[in-house]
Amino acid sequence: MWTDGRYYLAAEKQLEAGWKMEKMEAGVKNWLDWTIDSLGKGASVGYDFSTTTYTANETRSEKFKKNEITIKSVNLVDRVWGNDRPERPTNEVKYLDLKYSGQSTKDKIAAIRKEMGDLKLMLVTALDEVAWILNMRGSDIEYNPVFFSYLIIYSEE
Repeated sequence: MWTDGRYYLAAEKQLEAGWKMEKMEAGVKNWLDWTIDSLGKGASVGYDFSTTTYTANETRSEKFKKNEITIKSVNLVDRVWGNDRPERPTNEVKYLDLKYSGQSTKDKIAAIRKEMGDLKLMLVTALDEVAWILNMRGSDIEYNPVFFSYLIIYSEE
């Protein structure tokens, strides 16, 4: 398991026998290079593309392809959950007053549209970004002021 400095102590204490913690820091081989070195050419790797950014997926895809490793997006966690997965919370979402947000939602969207260039629409999937753009806060995830959501911003109103 690879983790960054925020979790070194917790991981060392909580990992069960058979697990090894690798630190994500300079001088330590990252998980991508470790995977490529461990599997070699002709192997296949699956991970859930929806859990990372487009840029991260492109970087990984290029590196795996360069090393003749096939990748595909899979979500085995949802398959294992099956019908036993609990429902997502649908807690109340609150709008932040302008005195707290500093900029209206309308102004933020206008600024984003200005940066979109020739894009027809932009899909925002990061929960903190949706909350920031809309000046809204929720409690769907414990200890985080976000709510489950996606946001599409079209180039025109």
